[in-house]
Amino acid sequence: MGINRGLRASQQGHLDCLCGIYSLVNVLTYLYDGRVKRKPLINALLREYKYHYDIYDLLMGGMDDDEMDYLIQSVLQQGYYYKHHPVIITKPYQKQTHLRTKKIINDISAFINCPDNCYQRVVLIGTQEHWSIIIGADNKYFYFFDSRGNIKAQHNSFSLIPQKTRHTLFSTSIYFIERPF
Repeated sequence: MGINRGLRASQQGHLDCLCGIYSLVNVLTYLYDGRVKRKPLINALLREYKYHYDIYDLLMGGMDDDEMDYLIQSVLQQGYYYKHHPVIITKPYQKQTHLRTKKIINDISAFINCPDNCYQRVVLIGTQEHWSIIIGADNKYFYFFDSRGNIKAQHNSFSLIPQKTRHTLFSTSIYFIERPF
């Protein structure tokens, strides 16, 4: 039985669509340097989701930005996590029209690389297939803290135009998140 038969173990994202839940856990984990207890947080997120939505739909189809907004508001922006692990969350493109991909990419890079030492920053993005956390940016790449193990992606792999590039951005699924020091 010790012979590798060419099989690969299943990983998060292969059989479930919980990347939205994982991304919120990863936001607090990253911003608070691992001091957040992950299991109680994931339990709180799943429990809150279950009160308002169908958990089976989450497992099979993932979550949209309205569901993400609900979890952020009900778990991260009030109660225990707001008191012990506060974060400032904005959606800068929520009501904007006539956006350009280049502007969003430049804004994300500027936000992540801002020299202000009063905040630690990440950007939560939802694309057509995955929720992820951008933790760094340079002239060519975004760098991730990601539940699927994604490490980096080129800026030019993102677009607001569906199916033009590998990652379709949605203006309502971009969250700028800051941890005040």
